[in-house]
Amino acid sequence: MINNINYSDDYYRSATGQFDFFLFSRYMSEYLSKFIYLSEHRNVLASPLTHLLSIGLLSIGSMVLVKVILKKYSKLGLIASVILGLSPYFLENMSYKFDSIFMTIALVAPIFSFLFLRRKLAFIFVSILCMQLTLTTYQAGNSAFLMLSLFAVLDGILAGRKPSQTLKLIGVLIFSYVCAFLIYRFFVMQTVDNYTSNEIFSLDQAYEGIKGNLERVYEYYRFTFRKTVFVSIFIAGVLMFFLAAVKTAKINKILAAIFTICFIVLGLLLSYGAYLILVKQLFFSRMFMGAGVFLAIIFIFSLKFEVKFLSFLPKFVACVLAYSLIVQSYAYANAMKEQAQYARYRVELALQDFNKIVPAGEKFGFNSIFGADLRSPAAVTAAKTFPIIAQSDIFNINWLYWAYDLHKWHEVWAPGLCMQEGKKEVKRIQTPLHTLIRYDNNCVSIIFTPLQG
Repeated sequence: MINNINYSDDYYRSATGQFDFFLFSRYMSEYLSKFIYLSEHRNVLASPLTHLLSIGLLSIGSMVLVKVILKKYSKLGLIASVILGLSPYFLENMSYKFDSIFMTIALVAPIFSFLFLRRKLAFIFVSILCMQLTLTTYQAGNSAFLMLSLFAVLDGILAGRKPSQTLKLIGVLIFSYVCAFLIYRFFVMQTVDNYTSNEIFSLDQAYEGIKGNLERVYEYYRFTFRKTVFVSIFIAGVLMFFLAAVKTAKINKILAAIFTICFIVLGLLLSYGAYLILVKQLFFSRMFMGAGVFLAIIFIFSLKFEVKFLSFLPKFVACVLAYSLIVQSYAYANAMKEQAQYARYRVELALQDFNKIVPAGEKFGFNSIFGADLRSPAAVTAAKTFPIIAQSDIFNINWLYWAYDLHKWHEVWAPGLCMQEGKKEVKRIQTPLHTLIRYDNNCVSIIFTPLQG
């Protein structure tokens, strides 16, 4: 909000006015867009309205999450819950001007349903509705339901509930989750198969496929957390969580320790949600919503660790966590600003030569502007401290295609020209920052020179 940077698809949606959510079966995103912008026909850029709405929803979601976990409201619990919205993996979600509100709805909706957990029939009904809201706004939010389901089972076991009660709870949770997906699959979802797909593994592919996805999830977590302060904070939080669970347990302490370890392991494994069973998906940070919910559960529940002379530890860890997340979010925002300014500077210089080399009134095409190495030194440095920045879309300059409307000459723009073989170079403009090559079929290649170092 501070830097007011259009992020990724924001340029496309603001330039065309298209909603374009139906493609991925995000029907509620489509309809809510029309409601938010009071327009049935086109999107309109109304930032920071969507961000303010997202912040409001995240605040409510944090309050509900604290209530679900601690069974009461707590100021320190709210501080620990900051990771729900400022999770390293949710920063990208909040970066979108158009999508952020719908991604936030997808995250918060499953959390809300757990307020009804004590009334099983009400919970089944509400959770299925909330999951439909999630699946039709941003499907990655399904992992939030899984994380809270795991915690609900652990919480019941630690409270000393009978095995039959625990099994009944597990049955209710599984039924609600599966039923929601079956309704979505057979009555809502449309098949998608382009750069991503909603095809699931067949039974004979399931083991190797899910194993491969879990390995990629692990590598993603390892990359984004390596050499950061979050490693130490995470270890401290998990330790406090473990001690709090064992200390407050009303069952055998050894069993409590075993079940708590199982929760931690399963939480990490399932934090990617239902995407684990997909044949082809994208491993972008915006899809790891479950990680933020899992971490929020860890740090909120750890506040139950109250031991004489040591009760300050979980409170201290929660405060350090919140501060570190705020630092990271500002670093993320400033990296976006620096990158956008630098990329715009480079592209505007190239476009000056582009306009000289493009033939007037003739068919032309262009390529090579996508994926160019236009990395701002300041943004690269920030990414070394917070690797999650390197995984975001800020280094992807596809948005410049829409920002500068390079296809505005639609009468003469022919995108297929550059795919033709056998073309010959007829003109070249070369500078220290870029090279433009025009071919005999009027294809123009824009090649950016990466800075050294």
